[in-house]
Amino acid sequence: MDFGAKTLGGGGSQSQISLTSPAGVTHNVNSFSYAGFSGDASVNLAPHMAGSNWTGTTLKLSTVGGVTAGAASIDVRWDTGFGTKYGGPVSGTLGSAP
Repeated sequence: MDFGAKTLGGGGSQSQISLTSPAGVTHNVNSFSYAGFSGDASVNLAPHMAGSNWTGTTLKLSTVGGVTAGAASIDVRWDTGFGTKYGGPVSGTLGSAP
């Protein structure tokens, strides 16, 4: 997250989503801006993913303490193409780096 530019990715950074089991896949999340979002907002990540099987994967950015995207949760969904979907929700809050 680039909080100054309000983008996910870009500026030489790279974001990825990986599933290690049972699918064993990793794909990049293409850079996009969340500058137009306000309050708590959700975005479908599938159009921003390098792979095509991420249908239903959503990223929710929440405002925490006045910071846009101060917390985030992602609901990862990876479709095998045969009707089986893997993944689930993951969340985190912006904190101080060590």
